[in-house]
Amino acid sequence: MVYKHKNKELLNRLERINIAEYVRTFLLELAELEKKLSININKLSEASRIKGLMSIPKNTTFKSIADMRSGIPYWDKQKVDYIASNLGKGYIFYFVCNGCGRKAKYLYEYNITLSPLCRMCCRITYRRERRRQYGR
Repeated sequence: MVYKHKNKELLNRLERINIAEYVRTFLLELAELEKKLSININKLSEASRIKGLMSIPKNTTFKSIADMRSGIPYWDKQKVDYIASNLGKGYIFYFVCNGCGRKAKYLYEYNITLSPLCRMCCRITYRRERRRQYGR
């Protein structure tokens, strides 16, 4: 996908974080810790358990740097939410943007002192394709 931002240098530095990869990695690590082959999320209780485990800051891969003067992290957790799949066979996970509170499948990390934000908060838009007008 091609993105557009008024500051092209900033756009090249953005790191895109995908919720599917994030959850997959988390489940693999959890299965390894619990000595299971795999963990499937098919029940509401399993989905809320995984959401709860991902909400604990020490379990997350999102790490904030601490202020050198106070030692307090700039931000300390990334919220995750889920909804039931329309197929009835599982759940779809989303990040909750720390900037606007929207659910997002992708977050963009553009500053080490700020939490990753959704594309709306980063002011990233999709490139519009030009449509040819035939017959004029």
